[in-house]
Amino acid sequence: MSDPVLRNWSDEELLKFIQSSGVNSSMGMGDYAVDAGRGLASGAANAVSGMAGLPGDVQTLARAGAQSMTGGAMPPALPDQQLPTSSAVRGGIEQMTGPIQEPKTALGGGIRTAVEMAPAALFPAQTGIQRAINVAGPTIGSIAGEYMTNGSPTGKLVGALVGGAAGARGITPHAASPERMALVRQLEGEGVPLTAGQRTGNKALQWRESAAADMPFSAGRAAQMNEAQGRAFTGAAMRRMGASGDDLATAPVVDREVRRIEDTFNTISGRNSVQRDPQVLQDMNAARIRYADNVLPSQRSGGTQNIDEIIDDIRDRFSNGSMSGTEYQHIRSRLSKQAQSTRQNDPELSTALRDIRNSLDDAMGRSVSQGDRQTWQEARQQWENWKKIEKAVTGAGSETAQGFISPSALARAVSGGDRSRYARGQSDMSDLAHAGEAILKPLPQSGTGPRMNASNFGITNLLAGLYNRGVLSGPAQAYLGNQALPGAPTRMRSILMGDALLARPRE
Repeated sequence: MSDPVLRNWSDEELLKFIQSSGVNSSMGMGDYAVDAGRGLASGAANAVSGMAGLPGDVQTLARAGAQSMTGGAMPPALPDQQLPTSSAVRGGIEQMTGPIQEPKTALGGGIRTAVEMAPAALFPAQTGIQRAINVAGPTIGSIAGEYMTNGSPTGKLVGALVGGAAGARGITPHAASPERMALVRQLEGEGVPLTAGQRTGNKALQWRESAAADMPFSAGRAAQMNEAQGRAFTGAAMRRMGASGDDLATAPVVDREVRRIEDTFNTISGRNSVQRDPQVLQDMNAARIRYADNVLPSQRSGGTQNIDEIIDDIRDRFSNGSMSGTEYQHIRSRLSKQAQSTRQNDPELSTALRDIRNSLDDAMGRSVSQGDRQTWQEARQQWENWKKIEKAVTGAGSETAQGFISPSALARAVSGGDRSRYARGQSDMSDLAHAGEAILKPLPQSGTGPRMNASNFGITNLLAGLYNRGVLSGPAQAYLGNQALPGAPTRMRSILMGDALLARPRE
């Protein structure tokens, strides 16, 4: 029977093969059903006795280990009274039910093993899929171990142990914390592609991905991934100032968007007037009080006089209870310039001037027509975001000069504007800045690795480059970064021994 193609075998050859495989060709469906029932009964008895006798089995294992280390002497710390083992519990069950027959077929044996493993579903799990893996992994491993060792109890035990570990870690090799996954979802929702190392936070995987940028065969792929990620993150930031998200933060693009926002302000303010309501007067007075509270009396006289004169001037311009949009634009522009000019030598005065300007902006927002209100609020938010982007794109570096926004630079810019709002996630850009800093920040790089790779270019580097290229491939990244069973690897540490003991044969 050298020909492995079944269709070329004779009936006699097929019958001989079936008989040599240990399958009884005379068995009918009823016989298989009876054997399946044997497997169910035997598995249930093993599961019950396994759970009830687990403390006794652990005690027996501890005694055996202690005697092995002491050469036969029993340490006095171990209790003398032997707890019931699973074998003893199984014997008690059979005293009440009679001998429980063991299955004779592979079907019955598989059912028995699956039922034996069913208590593993009681271990903590986040989803029904994870509970099923708790059972399926040890079951498959136990059957495989028993088969490969010709029915050895040790093979069954080792198979259950290995199957339990592989069932969880084999699906999700690197589990990420829920907090990290929340940040990952934030970036992925913005369209930012992430590597498996960034998704999971696994340092070994991140180092491998980082090294790939300096190795033959993988450097090109790494560069493509880095550029795509940089463009997407920059685009997410630029969308917050009204850009399409497809452009980098180059000077022409930034100039175009800033002019668009300014034109929106000018257009809407040109056809609306600022109404003097009680709120605007309260807001300006609050700016004066905050300045007085934050500055020493000996240093506040000149600033207080300036603030009082500015507020009085604005109040006088509300002739007949309103101020034209053109006059409003003139005043806010003057306040912005004064705040900028005093930012270094008198920061408290600069803050007070911005607060007065913001009071006028809020008043205009309340005064514009219903049709202009949403556009006005969007333009204000875009302008606020632009002032943060402005700080992030004016730093040094080749990437910044090309229009890429660094996650760390954006985080510094957003937190520098208002640390409290950034820490509490109340800024429009704080969520993006938080996620970018936590997930996209590269690992520290001294430059030693790239220099060594350049000076030792050889077969080792070629092989490492090929390996890294495989790690960066789409299928590998999808597998290494998946979170189908995020809790499995850490949970498995605590339940592997339980799975193995529940899976052990009665012997």
